[in-house]
Amino acid sequence: MHCCTPNSHFIGLIPSIEKFLGVIMSVMVLGIAYNEIISK
Repeated sequence: MHCCTPNSHFIGLIPSIEKFLGVIMSVMVLGIAYNEIISK
């Protein structure tokens, strides 16, 4: 029963979503730092 519920499928997606958000945050931070270095 639990294998067919959309809730368990969504829970399975959470780790990949967190990884995706982590990558986006890292790229944004690196981009901001890069712009700060270039502007100086």
